[in-house]
Formats: sequence, C-alpha cells, structure tokens
Amino acid sequence: LDIPRDWALAKFTGRLVCPNCDHSYNDARVEDGDVVWAADLPEDPKCGGCDGFPSKLIRRDPDSAVFASRFDEYLAKEAAVPGLLESVTSVQHVRVVGGYPETGPHVATAVGQLLGVDLAEAYETVLDDWELR
Repeated sequence: LDIPRDWALAKFTGRLVCPNCDHSYNDARVEDGDVVWAADLPEDPKCGGCDGFPSKLIRRDPDSAVFASRFDEYLAKEAAVPGLLESVTSVQHVRVVGGYPETGPHVATAVGQLLGVDLAEAYETVLDDWELR
C-alpha cells in the first residue's frame, strides 16, 4: 500500500478508542484533490452502546514523535518489501484512496490479479459482514 505520510499522520492522530470495549474510531477526515478519506465516527457506537459515546472516547498515542518512529519503521521494513520482491515475482502497488470501503476494492483487485481470480464478490461479502457500507 502506498499512503502519503501526511494522510497517515492525520489518521494516526485522529484515532479514538472506546474505554469500555476498545473498539476504535477515527475523527480525522483527509481530503486531497479528488480523494476523501472520511472520518469514522458514526452517530451511534459500533460497539453496541457504550455509555457516554462519543464524549468518553479516548485518544491513544497522539504523540507525533511516536508516529514518526512507526512510519519510518514501516518505510524501512515493510514498504521496501515490494521492491525486493519485484525481481522474483509479480507485485501490485495499491495507492490508498480512503478507508476500507474506498481502498478495499483496489486491494481486492490487485490480489485477484496476482492470484488469477476475481475477488469482487468476496470483497462485497466482507463489506456486508463488516457493515462498512
């Protein structure tokens, strides 16, 4: 996955967690040209009705130094892997264009191309199961 650093930082600092069940949310909305990565903060809690939603949600690790360390480690260890693999196998690059509903179809298509199968139907089932529509 190719994701701009500033997008990842916005989503990192926007992360909120339910103190009762640890379900995560995100109040950051990223807009860049025609790409909109919506906030994930619905009117009703996904976790089944935690008391005080959304005012009792807490932020964890909002420190930008923590983000910088983690993102640099990602770039050094994980983002470099496709380049190493390209000499021995097929690789697909997918640019993040939003959250799961927006980016997921691109990931499913790329994986399907690598495997020689159509994953569109399977991905639609995942969206329904995760209630991401």
